[in-house]
Amino acid sequence: MVKWAGIHRVATQVLSTPQRHKSWVTEVRGGDERNRTVNPLLAKQVLCQLSYVPRQGSIVLTPSDSVVPQSATTPKSTQPQLPSSDLYAMEIEHELAQQLAGAHQESLLQELFGGTDTKAIAADILQLVAVHGDPVGVRLVRLSSGVVVALNLRVPLATVVVKVHRAPMVDRLAGVIRAQRLLALAGLPVATPLADVPMPIGTGAATLETWRADGATVDVRPAPLRRALARCTYDIVTALDPDQFPELVPTWRGLYPPPHAPHFDFVGTSKGAEWIDDHATDALARRRTLEGIGRRVVAHTDVRPENVLLDVAESPTVSTIYDLDSLCVDTEPWLVGATARAFSTNWSLADPMIPTSVQIRDFLHDYQQVRGAVFSPDETALADAGVVHALAYSARCEHALFPDGAQAPWGPGWRALLREFTHPGSEAGLANVRG
Repeated sequence: MVKWAGIHRVATQVLSTPQRHKSWVTEVRGGDERNRTVNPLLAKQVLCQLSYVPRQGSIVLTPSDSVVPQSATTPKSTQPQLPSSDLYAMEIEHELAQQLAGAHQESLLQELFGGTDTKAIAADILQLVAVHGDPVGVRLVRLSSGVVVALNLRVPLATVVVKVHRAPMVDRLAGVIRAQRLLALAGLPVATPLADVPMPIGTGAATLETWRADGATVDVRPAPLRRALARCTYDIVTALDPDQFPELVPTWRGLYPPPHAPHFDFVGTSKGAEWIDDHATDALARRRTLEGIGRRVVAHTDVRPENVLLDVAESPTVSTIYDLDSLCVDTEPWLVGATARAFSTNWSLADPMIPTSVQIRDFLHDYQQVRGAVFSPDETALADAGVVHALAYSARCEHALFPDGAQAPWGPGWRALLREFTHPGSEAGLANVRG
């Protein structure tokens, strides 16, 4: 059994934030430090998209550290030394093993790699980054809707991020990489891709990019921070030409896109979800009646605290954007509505800060202010439909985890918000907004 006494955790991180802004800043942490009780783990891990918010600290090996077990009769100097590649493969394996705390993680690795042999997974990941340098430490490991591993390299002194995506994502990834590179060239705060095409790994594909972690995770519900997210959303819209990204046009047919995690069984949990499906059906029907309304754009549909970091030292601005695989080509109101429905949500917290209907309306208002032009009545109706359809999808995910009316551990969630947003008598209900 290999001893890991030589591994040290750097457990603190200093955020240089003025006192008046400290109430906005929440703890920065990665997925492996979340609640490990069964239901909250499943709910929080699988409701996340593939992104990485850096946790506090990393794992590093110092030159004097050894992972070779010591014998009472054998001097340390005579112990056989493992090759560096084997040593770091073992470190990745150790980190991945700590993530395998439930059926969701095992099913994800089974889908991505055809098994849960973490040693083989580590070897495959190390092979992908070999061309960029020798790894000297694991900076981050996270499992959500895919696998993210960040490795510190010896030469050059840098960090490479490997994202392993599920097979349904593979056809989109070339467009995601091109869009991400263009956003970086345009000066938006995104990591730079290190490969022009996705690389096969397991049953899916991997992308490589630089490490970027400028800023802090914050509660974006206060107006200045909410407006910063709206500005970020609009900046992406204006930076990309939708005609250049045919891969990002949705190809799914039916009521919902394919679930973003392998064990969301919409078919098997359809009982009791009929009312949710009715709202999704109505939203798609409303969309069809508004065909041709709104310009086509590329938008990031998952701009929220787990996928962005903010600089709050002066005027709040988004300083890092993650999860570029959530880019999509469609009409602007529909996509902005989908983004608004979860703009404040952060699954790393006990209270995930799911927005209220009023807060969703506030985000839509902020976006139009940043845009410099309000939506027309038809565009507003299309944005509403985008909100409702996205809420119905999230409600179906929640229902798959907590069927038969069971409440999620954090209390009222997507199902309650869907009812609230679509209720004519609520403060931000559809009927009241449309007059």
